[in-house]
Amino acid sequence: MLAATGIIGGMESQALQSRTAPADRPLTSRSRITNKPLRRANGNTAVGRRVRDLFNAFLERMGNPADAISQAAALNAAELTVALEQARLAAARGESVDVDQLVRLSNLVARAEKRLGIDRRREPTAAPLREYLASAPARASADEGSPA
Repeated sequence: MLAATGIIGGMESQALQSRTAPADRPLTSRSRITNKPLRRANGNTAVGRRVRDLFNAFLERMGNPADAISQAAALNAAELTVALEQARLAAARGESVDVDQLVRLSNLVARAEKRLGIDRRREPTAAPLREYLASAPARASADEGSPA
């Protein structure tokens, strides 16, 4: 009867509107893993430090989002990347590695990074060859004018 009159629906919408965003709630009312996503990565090991470094790099590339979903996605991508690095290292050492699993892990990493919405392409650090060659006459004339 109450549901038919809309009273229950009205209470639900009020309750949903009065909720605050997870990042705005006090730290004591949030999960421990939400407050400190790297809690499960042991910073005393090389693998744990690598996960932490990748996690922070992914977050920085994403614009340092504060929401738990973005942080969880970044942590997932960091952990998968480290797992892939470890598997590749084992293969390079000549250890027995299942190539199919390595390919699957590589695809998982690619999809996780794509989900983050970051572009992995590097910015060019040097001028393109055309610009360098075009500026060669100007450099040559500047070198002729300077004492040797």
